[in-house]
Amino acid sequence: MGKTLHTVLWLLLLLAGKQTLLAQTALVGSRLVGVGPDRQPCLTSQQHADIQQMLQTKLALLTKNGARRAATHPVFTFPLRWAKSQAPYGFWTISNYVDLNPALGPDDVNQYTTSNLDYNCGNRTYDQKSGYQHQGTDISLWPFNWSVMAGEYVKVVAAAPGLIISKSDGNDDQSCGSFSSATSDWNAVYIRHDDGSVAWYGHLKKQSLTSKSIGQRVEEGEFLGFVGSSGRSSGPHLHFEVYNAQGKLIDPFQGACNKTITDAWWKEQPLYKDKMLNRLSVHLVQPVMGVCPGSANVTNEVLVAQPGQRFYFYAFGRELETGDPVQFDVFQPNGQRFTTFQDKSSSTFTNFYWYIYATIPADAPDGQWKFRTTFNGKVYEQSFFVAKDLQSVVQITPSGKTTFCTGDSVTLTANIEANQYVWKKDGVVLSKRTDQAIVVRESGTYTAELTGGVSNTVAVTALPALLPTASLTGNQTVYEGQPASLSVTFTGAAPWNFSYRDSTANGPGAVVSLIATVNPYLVQVKPLKSTAYQLVDVNNVCGKGGVVTRSVFVVVAPLLGVDDPSPMADVDVYPVPATHAVTVQINGLAPGQIALLTLTEVNGRPVQVRETRQAASTIQLDAYPPGTYLLHIQIGDRKTTRRILKW
Repeated sequence: MGKTLHTVLWLLLLLAGKQTLLAQTALVGSRLVGVGPDRQPCLTSQQHADIQQMLQTKLALLTKNGARRAATHPVFTFPLRWAKSQAPYGFWTISNYVDLNPALGPDDVNQYTTSNLDYNCGNRTYDQKSGYQHQGTDISLWPFNWSVMAGEYVKVVAAAPGLIISKSDGNDDQSCGSFSSATSDWNAVYIRHDDGSVAWYGHLKKQSLTSKSIGQRVEEGEFLGFVGSSGRSSGPHLHFEVYNAQGKLIDPFQGACNKTITDAWWKEQPLYKDKMLNRLSVHLVQPVMGVCPGSANVTNEVLVAQPGQRFYFYAFGRELETGDPVQFDVFQPNGQRFTTFQDKSSSTFTNFYWYIYATIPADAPDGQWKFRTTFNGKVYEQSFFVAKDLQSVVQITPSGKTTFCTGDSVTLTANIEANQYVWKKDGVVLSKRTDQAIVVRESGTYTAELTGGVSNTVAVTALPALLPTASLTGNQTVYEGQPASLSVTFTGAAPWNFSYRDSTANGPGAVVSLIATVNPYLVQVKPLKSTAYQLVDVNNVCGKGGVVTRSVFVVVAPLLGVDDPSPMADVDVYPVPATHAVTVQINGLAPGQIALLTLTEVNGRPVQVRETRQAASTIQLDAYPPGTYLLHIQIGDRKTTRRILKW
């Protein structure tokens, strides 16, 4: 039976909070809402008979082709699993079991009445006056069943290994209307186990079924499809129906009133009344708990919000009974309790949600807050962030370089663990991208939004898929002490990582690695003697490329007539090499003698001429480019020359 949840009771309780925050009283309100199953059958008697006939035909073919068999019946694992990285406390509830009472009620759908009997001797099932008894287990999504279905958060898996004997797909999965208006066909997978028993998996989401074909094998836990609401369904749920090797309907749950089996068909049989909370959530706008597309539920959940607003704290649970206590607590980042609420239920509900609300003041502290609920002796907790600047809370970081070659990718990860992100590229929402991390392969500006918080932006660039090349030029002759300029020209996308080494008669030198962002790229070298230079390799974001022109040769020519012996007084020039200035020390310069200092380039062009009567003089070099210069010193008819190397 389809089990979309609808409200059956509203109970409003108001209570003043006893805790304080920033010298203000946290006024608290609360509300309890009980939720029960709808009256909507999964199949008509005729549909059920048609499916049985179809499966008999399939089984006959499999038996003829020698299908595998086992002596014992399968033992099931639970057929629903959370499909996303972040699992809440729970996501399901069982609304109907197999009806074991042959009696019929007077209505089209008799649910939870005396004409019904489940395995535990209760009446959590239904029948129809036409003669149909509910023959499966309905496992429904709770809460936010339509949102969970749309996001494909819950998958249906094989409860036991076996062969696919039939599939049906392509039928509308938005069914939620009345018995008469519901879609007639469902999407389903039918599995024959090794002992010959068969399991039906019905109401699956359209176009979500396994790609495996009829006759192929599936293993325990293998994906079959996503939970949907196809066929005669009032909301997203799985109809799980089982037949033994003799083709007789069985209820896999072991209980006092189940005579169809002698031992349980579950590895761990779910409790008949499993009291627990499925989910905690925080809201600024209350969630929409609609039961049908058009009015279907909207979570309106926030994980990041600014203070100065009313916050709603929701607990969604199952199996609440009269007298069951519940406690709500909200804690500030420093661990101090902001507010608390305690009460007991005055009614019994299969499913329920209970919430409190309170205003968090505008001057509340920024940071991670905690919402905690205690139910049935167990503590449940949900974190949320309060911040005046929301962007500072939600941050995106790349797992690697944000510039990469087309065909490669980068992973963007938001810093708060959640599966409710909305990712955008250039302001446009990326469909079905709701996880904490996404893999990016295209250029663009990416942001992430998390239920109230908008992240920083991350720019990603995907470059053309071209491997780089490098060519080296710069054959030349320089004088001793002069630098040489080599040029490296690239193809492909910048930046380029390349390396080179020198080589002389004494052997190869060390490898020098550089990063170039301009093209061509100039490399300054200062050989002491004639030297060969060779490119070693080149690569960029697209990978390792090739060297086109590999080697050049720099010839170092000697300087002639420098440091010539002379009968004149000793002359010292220091420091050499120099950066800003050199000192000229003329030893033995007689009083009144004039020394002529002429600084020239190596080609003889004068760049500075001056006279001095001082034994020590300073020659400034800041105005001249790096290179080799000659300093000519003349005293009367005596001359000498010194070489100056400026870095």
